[in-house]
Amino acid sequence: MAGKVDGYAVRTIFLRAALAALSKADTGIDIGQLKTVFDQGIQPQPWRNASARECLQQHLRLEQVALFESIYVAINESDGIVRLNSLPEWQVVEPVPVDAPWPQQECGAFGVMEKGA
Repeated sequence: MAGKVDGYAVRTIFLRAALAALSKADTGIDIGQLKTVFDQGIQPQPWRNASARECLQQHLRLEQVALFESIYVAINESDGIVRLNSLPEWQVVEPVPVDAPWPQQECGAFGVMEKGA
């Protein structure tokens, strides 16, 4: 993906990361891609996805919820990146290029499962 990532792509990456977290899969690529996008700078665009937020709040550990909530706020509000950058969990995230290939996967009972798992 060349150039800046638009708001729809950021939301898609966020939802991929959320689905991975909910299925207890590795979120490293998706969260790393979000880190890359925020490092490049985005234009926050209001987005209301209450059902995804509620699902994350109900099913993830508190520290995971805090990270996802901060990412969500950074997508929506211009000062949200300040809160996100203050989180130790975010500070250790390694950026991943947005065009990095996805890991090899096979369909499993819940939709997707990494090969060899």
